[in-house]
Amino acid sequence: MQNKRRMLLLTVLATLAALLLCSAAPATVPLPAEAAAVLEKGYWKDYSIPCVTHGDAAIESQNRPAAAGYDENGHAAAFAMQQKEGRNALCILDKNKKGEWRVSAWSEKAVWQGKQIPLIENETYGKFTVFYFDAEGELELDYTFEKQQGDWYLTDLAIHDEEAPYQHVQVETGKLIYSDRDWKKTTVYGIAPRQFEQFNLSSFPRTVQEARESLTLPPDIPGSSYTGNLPEPDEVSFTSNRKYAVYSGPGEHYLRSANGKASMSTNDWVQVFGTDGEWALVQYDISSDKMRFGYIPAEVLPKVYDAKPLSLLRQPVNVAYEASVTDDPLNSRDAIGKLVPGMDNVILLGYLGSDWSYIEATVNNVPLRGFVPCYAVETKPADVLTPAKDTLTEVYGLTATELEADYATDVQDLGNTAVIYTYPRNHPEWKQDYYVLTADKATGQITDSRSPFTNGYEHYPSEGTFRMVLNNARTLGWLDAWSTGGSASFAQAVHNCGTIVYDDASMEAIRQHTLTAGDALEQLFLWCYGEKATWTEQLTAFYTELRLAYP
Repeated sequence: MQNKRRMLLLTVLATLAALLLCSAAPATVPLPAEAAAVLEKGYWKDYSIPCVTHGDAAIESQNRPAAAGYDENGHAAAFAMQQKEGRNALCILDKNKKGEWRVSAWSEKAVWQGKQIPLIENETYGKFTVFYFDAEGELELDYTFEKQQGDWYLTDLAIHDEEAPYQHVQVETGKLIYSDRDWKKTTVYGIAPRQFEQFNLSSFPRTVQEARESLTLPPDIPGSSYTGNLPEPDEVSFTSNRKYAVYSGPGEHYLRSANGKASMSTNDWVQVFGTDGEWALVQYDISSDKMRFGYIPAEVLPKVYDAKPLSLLRQPVNVAYEASVTDDPLNSRDAIGKLVPGMDNVILLGYLGSDWSYIEATVNNVPLRGFVPCYAVETKPADVLTPAKDTLTEVYGLTATELEADYATDVQDLGNTAVIYTYPRNHPEWKQDYYVLTADKATGQITDSRSPFTNGYEHYPSEGTFRMVLNNARTLGWLDAWSTGGSASFAQAVHNCGTIVYDDASMEAIRQHTLTAGDALEQLFLWCYGEKATWTEQLTAFYTELRLAYP
């Protein structure tokens, strides 16, 4: 089979020999004149198109290091070897939307460097093959690129060496299929740099062993039922041949792994989890046994990619057991720091499956983010008293002064939740029946609350509204200066609430202060809580204490 292919190639070369001459001028090779002109100016003006070689020897009669192809719709592409000061580059030219020829891609890594120059052939518009010959003119190697979804990708590589263990490599997305001398196939799964500008001829794995040592697939991200599990990432394609510095957290002040040299190559797979401010959390491939989580500037993400903000827990935790911090929890688990019991300011950011906690800490005075086993940290009880106090003052309308002076507070721990009891100091027997609030210990959020100052009727105003009028009447002195403007201020405050349904006769009596301050308080209670027979024991006692002060 190899001999048949070799004879076919020699026939092609012999036919070309009469047509082509070796020249340093791009315009003399079989490229469209407009395409050749592109290679005579600008960046390419100092480059030339060399001759095909057998080994290092130029073969003038077998020169075709450039070619062009057209499809049935007139679309065109051209391919040319370029050389400058011993550096070889392979160029792909095509037409832009205006119909103008341009160099759309080029690579020095897609060809060998040195004096060995390949022959380029294309049979159709969207496919071209590169052929290398040894010193005796025998075909040594060939490989093919095809245009797929707008980019050029390596599809196969043939090795013409009777001693080589593998003769052919079929290149597909996520796998390489190797054929040995007997055409027995072996598949290796992993992401190989196959896009034209990412492909490296010298380092491309030519054996199954080399492929198994160098290729990896993006890992599956473990899920869990935990609140705060990291989201499923997106596999994102970046512009090839770029490198970006990577930090363990969202900022250059965070630890940078690999002795301060951690960098992400865009030529391998990259997973994007989301953004934290102006930084994006990624996981990327380094080698067959090493990956890394870290942050890159969000501005370098592809413009067409819409990254979502991360939803991080940011909960304080205690370090329960000594544990190494890693930025590669799914593979090498190499340590980038260590947590020890007693450390301060350790923050739980989320989870990676059911085994790993994603944390932030400061180690050796440098902040870092990474992963520790879930058992190593435990959630600190959140501050439940502050949100409870906020609920009592902002929702129920108590003043901070009376809360401090007149009320006692007890907290009952129920595991994941805490119950906060707030009750009058002079009525400890009411602990279970006064203000009872339930809080989530992990977040401190108040999830439920109840008050004795209620009658169960939706059309009555809230306790906060009732207390707002009452507190103003007491603290602003309206009740004590009743006949000198206090009654009018009281009436206006009730009217301004909007949700207190009053009767006009009683309201007018208050304005004219023909009702006493104590009677006006009674009327406020009736307007807000209905008939006395429906009042709770605690509400009745509260009213009674007020009437003793304002009979």
